[in-house]
Amino acid sequence: MTPWTPDGKFVISLDSPSSETPELGGIILWDVASGNSRKFHGRVRPEAVALNPKGNIVAISGRRVGSPRLYGTVTIFESTGSCLIDFIELATGKILCEIDTGKVRGGYSMAWSDDGEMVALDVLYSTVSDPASVRVWNVSNQQLVYEEHENETAGGLAQLIWVDNLLAWRLGNIVRFRKPPSTVPAMPDIEMNFITEPLVWNKVTNLMAFITATGLTIYDPVAHETKAHFLTNASPAYSGHGLGSVAWSGDGLYLAASNHPSRGVASDSNRIFIFDSSGRLLRAITIPQAVSLSVISFSPNGSWILVRFHGGSSHPELSLVNFHTGEVTMLKR
Repeated sequence: MTPWTPDGKFVISLDSPSSETPELGGIILWDVASGNSRKFHGRVRPEAVALNPKGNIVAISGRRVGSPRLYGTVTIFESTGSCLIDFIELATGKILCEIDTGKVRGGYSMAWSDDGEMVALDVLYSTVSDPASVRVWNVSNQQLVYEEHENETAGGLAQLIWVDNLLAWRLGNIVRFRKPPSTVPAMPDIEMNFITEPLVWNKVTNLMAFITATGLTIYDPVAHETKAHFLTNASPAYSGHGLGSVAWSGDGLYLAASNHPSRGVASDSNRIFIFDSSGRLLRAITIPQAVSLSVISFSPNGSWILVRFHGGSSHPELSLVNFHTGEVTMLKR
């Protein structure tokens, strides 16, 4: 997930090594007001990013970029060693500390605890002796405090979310809940057929939302019950082939979801659907310049929806969509 700073002034995204700086990766800090950006270089090829609750330290995970190798006429900087987590101070760009995960394959999802004391990373399957796992470290001393191995054949380890003192993650159609460093399950697992996208969890309403093969589900993990389910094939207002990604507004009043970009036809793959918290479809926002798009997150005040879309070029663009007017603001590299 691409995080916002708590004041809503900046968006943070991953910055992969480029032709100008092939040996470096890091993050891009986007200024929402101006649309301009600046880069912070880390020491890894970035795969996941997470901002601490105070908004002053960002963690990025990935493997260290190795020495250059020449393949024909192309110079390649290969990843090397185990997955690392760099902690970067936003005000200065200084790398404060580093955690060596001890694993060759880091994951694509990371989350901070709400008190900012721990950080969790999903570690992907490497070998039978090195299976997928969720790992949690104490940030102040960089010590591993929790690990749980998973059987990735169940569908793939996916998005980590930390709400209050509960850490949740998805494994295929199962959602688990833990309270690190305790290894005792905090709540019963959720098992739901055909979860196709990572879940999102609202801290105000304590409701989850996730996309299934048939539509949008809103779920109460405490009561262990489905609160609402929007069936895409039962709505005359919806003509796409499936929803793709979803995000809660901070106050828990609204959900924004996109068409599935790989399954919808072009005319149906450039819309954002707005739902209320009961799962009722309110309206759709069309982005004419997009061929396909995915919803990432709402701004803290709910005025903007951050999206990533393809506009016909080979590279996806980060853009802000005004929740009220549908006006699009491009973020510039």
